[in-house]
Amino acid sequence: MAGSRTETITLPDDLRTFLAEVWASIQADDDEATRIESDDLLQAECGYGGLVDAEAGRYLFTYLPDTPEGGRWTFELLTDDVRKAATGELDEVTVEKHP
Repeated sequence: MAGSRTETITLPDDLRTFLAEVWASIQADDDEATRIESDDLLQAECGYGGLVDAEAGRYLFTYLPDTPEGGRWTFELLTDDVRKAATGELDEVTVEKHP
């Protein structure tokens, strides 16, 4: 995409908190937002996301960083990567930064 760039970032605290909430919903298995394919059923102040491939367990997230540059960062995680991010085992993700 024009104007975007790929970068590996350390997970910001608010994003890790959001991913921990997503992981809790996945574990509870009572939230349709973690079972229905959509790119925005999971919502937080810092961003949104959803399950985009149920068979593969692949989630797409959009993070809205609270920085002077603003913009949005998009990235995909598998279910196990959501768990790892939530528990602190995963500290970095590769994102596509959009202006």
